[in-house]
Amino acid sequence: MRLFRFDLPKPAAWPPPRDPATVAEALAYARRRDPIGDWAHTVLAAMYLLSLPLATAPTTVTTTALAGYALLRLPHTWRSYAVLLRDPVLWILGAWVGWYALTIAWSSDPGQGFDELRATRMMLVPLLIWPVLHRAPWLITALLVGVIAQNGAQLGHFLGWLEKAKYNTPDRLGGLLHPVQTGAWCAAALCWFTAAVLNGRGRWRWLALLGAAATAAGLVATGSRGPWLAAAVALPALVITVALGRPKSRRAALALAALTIVAAAAAWPLAGERIKSRVQTAVAEVTAARRDGVYWSSAGLRTAMWSWAWSAFEEHPVRGIGAGGYRNFVATHPTYLAAAQRKPRQAAYMLRDHPHSTYLHLLGCTGLIGGSLFAAAGLLVLRRCWRSPTDHAYADGTLFVLLTWLIGAVFDCYHLNGQLVGLLGLVVALTLKHRLPVGYTVPEPRPPPGQTPETG
Repeated sequence: MRLFRFDLPKPAAWPPPRDPATVAEALAYARRRDPIGDWAHTVLAAMYLLSLPLATAPTTVTTTALAGYALLRLPHTWRSYAVLLRDPVLWILGAWVGWYALTIAWSSDPGQGFDELRATRMMLVPLLIWPVLHRAPWLITALLVGVIAQNGAQLGHFLGWLEKAKYNTPDRLGGLLHPVQTGAWCAAALCWFTAAVLNGRGRWRWLALLGAAATAAGLVATGSRGPWLAAAVALPALVITVALGRPKSRRAALALAALTIVAAAAAWPLAGERIKSRVQTAVAEVTAARRDGVYWSSAGLRTAMWSWAWSAFEEHPVRGIGAGGYRNFVATHPTYLAAAQRKPRQAAYMLRDHPHSTYLHLLGCTGLIGGSLFAAAGLLVLRRCWRSPTDHAYADGTLFVLLTWLIGAVFDCYHLNGQLVGLLGLVVALTLKHRLPVGYTVPEPRPPPGQTPETG
């Protein structure tokens, strides 16, 4: 295998092509011209996705390596990127990031605004892995291995083999991350594992089933109610959708549903009280917050933070108060000041940088403009997930992975966490128009008569 090939006819790159066959030829050209680099790019993308659910430090390293290599490969891949200039989702997401950055200009805390903006760098993921999306199953598998490794860290903390991270408590295990983040990863991974159980064959189906069981246990162990709710909505919807739309998978869907019911019944004596306790506590805390202004409990504070974010939106409905300005806004809000006066020791606890809701944070800080841009991108990606080709075993799960992200973001600011923004970026990448089908191959091209082969 030669390192580079310069004897290939150049595919059309400008104006950006509309024909899927021309786009496919541009992507295949990059693979043929730089075959070793194509595999190296795939390995770096897989390493990045493996680290993404684990911890921030390794993710920073793998992201930097992937971005650097994607830039080095541009002499071979740039023609394949031209079609992305026609992609409305990428333009809308770019506009959202741009507007988010612009709002820092009128923020009361620009430093916090820039800190929040850093997470949006992960929206570059579709660009970084675009040339290797024909290996999507391997990329998703790498991410799922990362989630299983995180579940192993949870188990190590439970057994006392590993020192607990600062966010872990006896009844909430997040592994190397905050339990909410680990819960979000488990909910997403469950969707891809479930799709592989329904569509896979032989040993891969059994491996996916084992992965789903381990991830479900990890999800319960996080004690995170938002991801619990997201999984409770997305997983039944996934099984029903596949059962209705794919007759060949119907028997597997029914067997999985029956197995899930039996497993849930068997696990209820161990996990049932934990789940009931978390739900009952949340209901009691929300009731106390609404009735008596008790904002220094977990769910009670979230109720207050949502109302403060809505107040910020009402004050500046179009442009918002500016990225990073939420904390300063709350610090002068009458209901916060009243609660802080009642419980001075809890004043610092109640003062947070964000309201634990992506949507309310965007409305409060970036107004209708920022919220509408994000909503438009989300709806377009949902539509693409529904229409995306099912050319691999995980494909049916991608729509429901996005659904877990969107539901979980109601209860936490997913958009402020770079790793969870990276998950959203992967979903966007997997549903890009004109991506090469999995396993796509093209015949060796022949230069037209009279054309001189490229010499470099």
